[in-house]
Amino acid sequence: MITKKAQERKTFLENVVVEYYLNNKDVTLREIEKIFNCSRYIIAKILKDRNLTIRNRYHDINLKYNFSSIDSSESAYWLGFIYADGSITYTPNKEKNRYVLEIGLKEEDYNHLLKFKTFIGSHCFIKYREKTKSYRLIVSSKELTMNLHKLGILKNKTYNDNIRNIWESVPILYKRDFIRGYFDGDGHIAKNNRISFTGYFTKSIVFLLNNILQDCTYRVYEKKETCAASVRLLKKESTFLLHYMYSNSIIFLDRKYEKYKIAVLNGNI
Repeated sequence: MITKKAQERKTFLENVVVEYYLNNKDVTLREIEKIFNCSRYIIAKILKDRNLTIRNRYHDINLKYNFSSIDSSESAYWLGFIYADGSITYTPNKEKNRYVLEIGLKEEDYNHLLKFKTFIGSHCFIKYREKTKSYRLIVSSKELTMNLHKLGILKNKTYNDNIRNIWESVPILYKRDFIRGYFDGDGHIAKNNRISFTGYFTKSIVFLLNNILQDCTYRVYEKKETCAASVRLLKKESTFLLHYMYSNSIIFLDRKYEKYKIAVLNGNI
């Protein structure tokens, strides 16, 4: 039989756990377990007894934005970024019902993943990989994954390209945002402020460039070790495209935007 004092301690712990859970929306049960030295199974029971929904960090059900349409600069930008640096997986069967978007970035670009997480309104994980010194964001959402698929993002996109359909899904008003997102993912600004795009589908890169630049002059460098290619623009085209992408933009990869700002301040472009 539990004593009155023990019951008071139990009730106090339960109240503290519940308050902490409600005030820290990104916290997991495993993290609470470590903080309070209390089994997460007991914590889950406490929350259920209080009629609280246990958040599942692996499944995002009510996202603020799920790519049902491209209707803003931000949505067009992130579609371009996902086309460059993201990947989707969908396995619709009873044994393994999996719908996932993953984006991996180097250590210094961690804040960019936080921007995306905030944009879609997700409680998803951002995992650190010590071996590669990188972060990986994982969003599990059937709606978001299949909407991206409808917009043209394919599974195994390293070997399957669908750029024409993706390009057509982006309204004219937001084309430059899409290009900026793609460049932030797969582009490079050299020391001489000439830019290049890297990818497995040279024709796709050229298709995008020809839709923006008239009489575009570029050079293609094959990367035999990775089967990828780099499409490098000359000075004139590079300068135009940098201004086209970054001038008065509201969403960008900070690291590349800083390079653009420095080039402008120094009068190099």
